[in-house]
Amino acid sequence: MLQIQGNAGFIGNLEGEIALAAGDLDAAEAAFLAAEPERKAHFTMAQFGLSVFLNNVGTDGLARVKKAHGDLEGALEMYRSLNAPGLAAKYTAIFEPQYVLESARLLDQIGQKQAARDEYRRFLDFWKDADPGLSELKEARTYLAR
Repeated sequence: MLQIQGNAGFIGNLEGEIALAAGDLDAAEAAFLAAEPERKAHFTMAQFGLSVFLNNVGTDGLARVKKAHGDLEGALEMYRSLNAPGLAAKYTAIFEPQYVLESARLLDQIGQKQAARDEYRRFLDFWKDADPGLSELKEARTYLAR
């Protein structure tokens, strides 16, 4: 059986999600931290679907905890790093346009309006072929129309 993050990592991410949903930010943070791999998570083309799934599950958990704690700049930094491939990245994750959208939201909340507009535009570029009725597209278009 393939071990990506290990079973403990997968279970830890689920525990983090449950704690975050319950509003227990300390428990969520502890679970997400415990779930992080010590080194780069395993990725194999032999089991591509499983590799993609397990390298993307819960990767933004800590960013959402930071946001819930009010650390918007810390959350923004984490979202940006999650979409930045590199040797130092712990996950071989697929680029996630939703993280671009969340970055736009955070930039707006921080007061960086032009940077938020740029990220909303970037998000729309990535999702230009998505179902036009999606709420995320409406949100981005509404923001840019202001």
